[in-house]
Amino acid sequence: MLDLIHGHARAAGISGYLLGSAYWGAGYAREACARILMLLFAVYRVPGVRAEVDTRNQASWMLLEQLGFRRTTLRPAADYFKGSSSDEYTYDLPVDVWQQRTMKSTTL
Repeated sequence: MLDLIHGHARAAGISGYLLGSAYWGAGYAREACARILMLLFAVYRVPGVRAEVDTRNQASWMLLEQLGFRRTTLRPAADYFKGSSSDEYTYDLPVDVWQQRTMKSTTL
């Protein structure tokens, strides 16, 4: 889930992804998420993006960290998925962190 932080009020947009196992590790999720972030920050000018991810999904929360998201919260028993209760991490990415990372990567 992506939650757009818009000023004092929160405008929520929900997004998710599912990628077939044959395509795991090929960079598709990273590329897609990076492009969505670029659109949200550069075109829609949102001040931040929030993501929620199942703690068992290591590939997804590692992807968020690679994109610059910071883990802010652990929510125990946040969801029921695949036959059991699951915890979720909440991650935030403020626009200023994204801009710094973007400027750094374009100057290398």
